[in-house]
Amino acid sequence: MMALSRATRSEPEMASLLRGFETHNHVCDLVVDGISLWRFLRFEIGLALQNLGLRRIPMTIASLIRALFQGGWGYVRAPRGFRYIGKTSNSGLRGHDGCGRFDVYFDDLIDAVPGGEMSSLDAGRLELNERNAYGRAVFDCTSLLIGRANLGCFSVESHGRAVLRKTSELLVGGLSLAEFSSSYLQRKLNVFKRRTLCDSAAEFDDPVIRSDRRVTIGSGNDSPVTHEVIALPDLHVSVFSACTTIHSGLELQLPLSPWPGYQAVQDLLNEGSAYLLKSPQHLADIVRVRDFGCVSPQTSEYP
Repeated sequence: MMALSRATRSEPEMASLLRGFETHNHVCDLVVDGISLWRFLRFEIGLALQNLGLRRIPMTIASLIRALFQGGWGYVRAPRGFRYIGKTSNSGLRGHDGCGRFDVYFDDLIDAVPGGEMSSLDAGRLELNERNAYGRAVFDCTSLLIGRANLGCFSVESHGRAVLRKTSELLVGGLSLAEFSSSYLQRKLNVFKRRTLCDSAAEFDDPVIRSDRRVTIGSGNDSPVTHEVIALPDLHVSVFSACTTIHSGLELQLPLSPWPGYQAVQDLLNEGSAYLLKSPQHLADIVRVRDFGCVSPQTSEYP
């Protein structure tokens, strides 16, 4: 496969390119310790191929050193006996209400079903969110992740290293993604850490899109958060993304836009949890007759 230029691509173009790459190279079969590297790297690779200019704001060395020193003492002091512990990160502090910032993944659940959460750093420039958070993690586990990332460098067997090299060669040679070196893939394997992207108005300021009054562009730090955007509207139309999985919690059939890549959630179509929109007119007909479905009382209330 010829190397590709780093042009900006639409999501359909990226999805089609990824699917062809997967089929040609059988990358889903490249496994280390039972883990398919491709499956948890696919989203990040897709973003790199789109080349949209979005970037992860790095954590400062000072914040990582502080987390290392706080980790040991925090583990000793952390309360025990919780019914469950949720794992989140500082980028989860995206929710906002009159009391301050809250974690979009676990705080609502903890309010309804008492439990705890541990958190780690995964993005910089969120210190203000952390200071204004009214829920506090019982343990900062950043130090454990740092330790695991470093110790893991010595624990991969020769077969695992060969798979990492092979995956890197395919990504660099076939997709021109030089940043996906074998050492980078090794670090990603050691720590499954959500890659948080932060956008800015300057980078995402498309005058054509913004001129359409029906379109709202929200940053990752805006309200409502993604979960509310999915849960509150009458109708949520999805493309292949994490939102597809989140929507399944509503127990409603999901209208799926037939962009390239939707085949990745073919199982949802097969089992009837989602259906494919046949045309723009199909969507318009659904909206016209308000055939949205209704969330059951049992689903809308916490247990």
